[in-house]
Amino acid sequence: MELDEVSLTDGCVTPAGADRIVPPELSDGDLRLRPWRQDDLSALEPVCGDGAICRFTTVPRTYSATAASAWIARHEHYLADRISVVLAIETAASAGPIGTVWLFAIDDPSRGPRIGCWLAPGERRKGFGSRAVTLLVRWAFEQLDVDAVYLDSELENRASRLAIQKLGAARHSYVRRDVRGASVTLERRILPRATFARVPDG
Repeated sequence: MELDEVSLTDGCVTPAGADRIVPPELSDGDLRLRPWRQDDLSALEPVCGDGAICRFTTVPRTYSATAASAWIARHEHYLADRISVVLAIETAASAGPIGTVWLFAIDDPSRGPRIGCWLAPGERRKGFGSRAVTLLVRWAFEQLDVDAVYLDSELENRASRLAIQKLGAARHSYVRRDVRGASVTLERRILPRATFARVPDG
């Protein structure tokens, strides 16, 4: 469920008079979503340079406290401008964030809104990503004027595609995107509010 953060935010414009989004704190029990904080810097160190993450996102390729701080601050600005909501993923057993989940292009129906997430290497294939996406999608449908969300995945990423299908998202199109100089084909699926409402929990 990785998306290119840069391409999704470039050119997004906040509508005049739009209400400021209050960043949510969401939970389904032992998994919690909350805004990133400046004291989370060390949580980014294990994923900086991870190819599966850095290929599609703006996570720094080389860790430094300065780069990590700037990454977190950037998303604070995006929230203030109603461009995106980016939340840290935590579990009851973790000492800090183990990943992130985001909603981009909130007020740009021509490009979104789109959902994506990433997890630290040791936290993948445990169901955390699907649970985090479900929490954020539900919040978006309940709290924002959103009728549908889009989710992209690489054709080769079978686990991500299956997780998206489980949410009830239907194939919308195939998209070719330039990712750091390489052409990548993504499967784009759409998840309407009504479809999501019919998907049973779990």
